[in-house]
Amino acid sequence: MKKITKAFQTHPYLFQAIFSGIVAGILTLIFFRDITGGKFLFIGDEFLMFSQKELFPLSFMRNPHDLGVPNGIPIIVNFYERLYYYILHSLPISFIAVQPWYYFAKLFVSLFIPFIGFVKLGRIYKQKNLWVLFLISLWYSFNTYTLINWNGGFFITLLILYILAPLALYYYHQAVFGKTS
Repeated sequence: MKKITKAFQTHPYLFQAIFSGIVAGILTLIFFRDITGGKFLFIGDEFLMFSQKELFPLSFMRNPHDLGVPNGIPIIVNFYERLYYYILHSLPISFIAVQPWYYFAKLFVSLFIPFIGFVKLGRIYKQKNLWVLFLISLWYSFNTYTLINWNGGFFITLLILYILAPLALYYYHQAVFGKTS
């Protein structure tokens, strides 16, 4: 246990990246354990793109379907989803593999980036114990937001806002109150 604590103290970001990858991988395997062959996970994501052909009409300001209804707000709200699906559908990956990678990436980022923000906030509030910051980060990552996210209810845009909140708070504090040492 002392070796793990020492490794965590010397390389906290590497430890958190490995931990985040393992937890995200295990949860992704749990979520997709029964998904085989022609099945896919039924998520409440109305912006799930099955192919690159579905992405093309969504890149116009006016929707070519529905008599040219303005398409501006959906472009802004789900820009990152469309970018994600565009990149993955450009690669030679089957659609069956696109969804697990989506969940793995969301879980990994949800676990890793808030830890960086909480470590920086810990420096401001003189919290030297990285295990406490690790537990705070873990609690922040696995709360009701994550449960709703697992249900497919949130976009990547909201995920980015949520995971960057601790870093944003740190940089806001730095901008308003200056250096802390």
